[in-house]
Amino acid sequence: MERSHDGRETSRSRGGAVWVIVVVGLLAASMSRADDDIVVEEGPVGVQEGGRVVNARIGGRVAQPNLTAHYDSVLFGVFDAARMPFPHPAAKPAPQQATPRDRVGLVADEVLRRIDAVVGLTAPQRDRLRQAIDGDLEPAIEQIEADRRRYADLAPAGDQFAQQATYARLQEDVLGGRELLARAWDSDSLLQKILPTTLDAEQDDRLQAALAARLAGRWGAAVAVALDTLDESLGLTTKQHAALEQALLARQPRLRVLLPPGLDNSHTRFQLVCIQLAAMDEADLKPLVTDRQWAALEGWRQNGHTMLPHFVKQGWYEP
Repeated sequence: MERSHDGRETSRSRGGAVWVIVVVGLLAASMSRADDDIVVEEGPVGVQEGGRVVNARIGGRVAQPNLTAHYDSVLFGVFDAARMPFPHPAAKPAPQQATPRDRVGLVADEVLRRIDAVVGLTAPQRDRLRQAIDGDLEPAIEQIEADRRRYADLAPAGDQFAQQATYARLQEDVLGGRELLARAWDSDSLLQKILPTTLDAEQDDRLQAALAARLAGRWGAAVAVALDTLDESLGLTTKQHAALEQALLARQPRLRVLLPPGLDNSHTRFQLVCIQLAAMDEADLKPLVTDRQWAALEGWRQNGHTMLPHFVKQGWYEP
């Protein structure tokens, strides 16, 4: 069984539930950047040389950065193979000059290596899963390559405002690219369909147990971060802390496989918990706190209502 955004169970297939967890560490833990990762990112006002930004202004005009490099950084920065689930000595970051097809291919390789580390894939199993992944990822690769060509051919922006508009469009395109990549791991993908028939029963059990434990651990860490903040702001007693912790752990959300950056960021962890608090029935939550504490908690619940559309738009949740 899986859970909807607000924690309610849904009747999806077991194989789908397993793979929803498979790469949760892939993008969720892969990029702990700024606290404002949940909003549209503004690009640097300057020229990029490698990973640096230089020459921010030239004669009152804003110099044009390397937009394809920035597109790659925002889109593929979340694919840090070294921080994916189940550490593997072969994990290496993608070369900066790798093509989109090569970089997505490296991600697919790393996913298979992580699965192999848990279940011990045979060569035929590995080949079959990789063929399915390649087929699922092809539409995403084609769109990403088209986006990169457009930014490579884009004329330089005339001023700061024009450049910021370009970066806003680039961020929207990046979100679209992530959406296409995420579909390749969703429950209706070819990989999902063949995974249960490719692994034997023992392998499937080991994979499900390992990945479920990792996802539960990540949600548990988010709850711990949020309760630290709530302890300070509400003055929770030990009994109240334990009751809220139990209620939140029981409402583990159905996070999407390929997540945007920021899950290991304390700010976004707290926001995810606020979303779950907002989804809880008042009749279940209000008895756990005093009237004074409830007035303050209502503010955090309103924050959760406000932030849910932003997190959904950026692909945090399974559709």
